[in-house]
Amino acid sequence: MCLSLRYNNPNMAKLDLTQEELQHLAVLANLPLPDIQAQTASAQLSAILDFVSQLNQVDTAAVDPTAEVHGLKNISVPDQVNECLPQSSVLDSAAKQQAGYVIVKGIFTDKSDV
Repeated sequence: MCLSLRYNNPNMAKLDLTQEELQHLAVLANLPLPDIQAQTASAQLSAILDFVSQLNQVDTAAVDPTAEVHGLKNISVPDQVNECLPQSSVLDSAAKQQAGYVIVKGIFTDKSDV
Protein backbone atom coordinates (compact mmCIF):
# COMPACT_ATOMS: atom_id res chain seq x y z
CA MET A 1 0.00 0.00 0.00
CA CYS A 2 1.42 3.39 -0.89
CA LEU A 3 2.16 5.96 1.79
CA SER A 4 -0.59 8.38 0.76
CA LEU A 5 -3.30 5.70 0.93
CA ARG A 6 -2.07 4.48 4.31
CA TYR A 7 -1.73 8.02 5.63
CA ASN A 8 -5.24 9.07 4.61
CA ASN A 9 -6.87 5.99 6.12
CA PRO A 10 -8.30 7.05 9.52
CA ASN A 11 -8.78 3.40 10.53
CA MET A 12 -5.05 2.80 10.74
CA ALA A 13 -3.87 3.29 14.30
CA LYS A 14 -0.15 3.74 13.72
CA LEU A 15 1.78 4.48 10.58
CA ASP A 16 5.10 2.67 10.36
CA LEU A 17 7.07 3.69 7.31
CA THR A 18 8.76 0.96 5.37
CA GLN A 19 12.43 1.37 4.53
CA GLU A 20 11.49 1.71 0.87
CA GLU A 21 9.06 4.56 1.63
CA LEU A 22 11.64 6.29 3.80
CA GLN A 23 14.34 6.02 1.15
CA HIS A 24 11.86 7.27 -1.48
CA LEU A 25 11.03 10.30 0.67
CA ALA A 26 14.73 10.96 1.20
CA VAL A 27 15.33 10.89 -2.55
CA LEU A 28 12.38 13.24 -3.17
CA ALA A 29 13.71 15.63 -0.52
CA ASN A 30 17.25 15.31 -1.91
CA LEU A 31 18.48 14.36 1.56
CA PRO A 32 21.25 11.86 2.09
CA LEU A 33 20.03 9.27 4.60
CA PRO A 34 22.72 6.88 5.82
CA ASP A 35 21.49 3.48 6.99
CA ILE A 36 22.60 4.28 10.53
CA GLN A 37 20.14 7.21 10.64
CA ALA A 38 17.32 5.51 8.75
CA GLN A 39 15.79 3.72 11.73
CA THR A 40 15.75 6.86 13.87
CA ALA A 41 14.39 8.96 11.01
CA SER A 42 11.70 6.36 10.29
CA ALA A 43 10.53 6.35 13.91
CA GLN A 44 10.54 10.16 14.10
CA LEU A 45 8.72 10.65 10.81
CA SER A 46 6.16 7.97 11.73
CA ALA A 47 5.48 9.78 15.01
CA ILE A 48 5.02 13.08 13.17
CA LEU A 49 2.66 11.51 10.61
CA ASP A 50 0.68 9.81 13.40
CA PHE A 51 0.26 13.15 15.14
CA VAL A 52 -0.77 14.92 11.93
CA SER A 53 -3.20 12.12 11.04
CA GLN A 54 -5.21 13.06 14.13
CA LEU A 55 -6.25 16.17 12.20
CA ASN A 56 -8.16 13.93 9.79
CA GLN A 57 -10.53 13.10 12.65
CA VAL A 58 -11.43 16.74 13.38
CA ASP A 59 -14.88 17.79 12.14
CA THR A 60 -14.30 20.84 9.92
CA ALA A 61 -17.70 20.87 8.22
CA ALA A 62 -18.71 24.15 9.90
CA VAL A 63 -15.37 25.87 9.19
CA ASP A 64 -15.24 28.18 6.19
CA PRO A 65 -12.34 27.61 3.80
CA THR A 66 -9.59 30.13 4.31
CA ALA A 67 -7.61 31.56 1.41
CA GLU A 68 -5.73 34.22 3.37
CA VAL A 69 -5.55 35.17 7.03
CA HIS A 70 -3.66 38.45 7.27
CA GLY A 71 -6.20 40.76 5.59
CA LEU A 72 -3.61 42.57 3.49
CA LYS A 73 -4.52 43.38 -0.09
CA ASN A 74 -2.36 44.45 -2.99
CA ILE A 75 0.83 44.65 -0.95
CA SER A 76 3.11 44.33 -3.96
CA VAL A 77 5.19 47.28 -5.05
CA PRO A 78 5.24 48.55 -8.62
CA ASP A 79 7.99 47.20 -10.85
CA GLN A 80 10.91 49.52 -11.38
CA VAL A 81 13.34 49.30 -14.23
CA ASN A 82 16.88 49.54 -12.90
CA GLU A 83 20.20 49.50 -14.64
CA CYS A 84 21.39 45.95 -15.32
CA LEU A 85 24.84 44.62 -14.64
CA PRO A 86 27.03 44.42 -17.71
CA GLN A 87 27.22 40.90 -19.12
CA SER A 88 31.01 40.89 -18.84
CA SER A 89 30.79 41.65 -15.12
CA VAL A 90 28.38 38.76 -14.55
CA LEU A 91 30.45 36.34 -16.64
CA ASP A 92 33.66 37.36 -14.85
CA SER A 93 32.12 36.41 -11.50
CA ALA A 94 30.71 33.08 -12.75
CA ALA A 95 32.50 29.86 -11.82
CA LYS A 96 31.89 28.45 -15.32
CA GLN A 97 30.83 30.12 -18.54
CA GLN A 98 30.49 29.25 -22.19
CA ALA A 99 29.51 31.33 -25.24
CA GLY A 100 28.25 34.22 -23.16
CA TYR A 101 26.19 32.09 -20.77
CA VAL A 102 26.72 31.09 -17.14
CA ILE A 103 26.92 27.32 -16.68
CA VAL A 104 25.29 25.93 -13.55
CA LYS A 105 24.72 22.44 -12.20
CA GLY A 106 21.49 20.90 -13.49
CA ILE A 107 18.79 20.25 -10.92
CA PHE A 108 16.75 17.77 -12.97
CA THR A 109 19.63 15.45 -13.86
CA ASP A 110 21.86 13.05 -12.01
CA LYS A 111 24.91 14.49 -13.70
CA SER A 112 27.28 16.20 -11.29
CA ASP A 113 30.05 16.91 -13.79
CA VAL A 114 28.98 20.51 -14.42
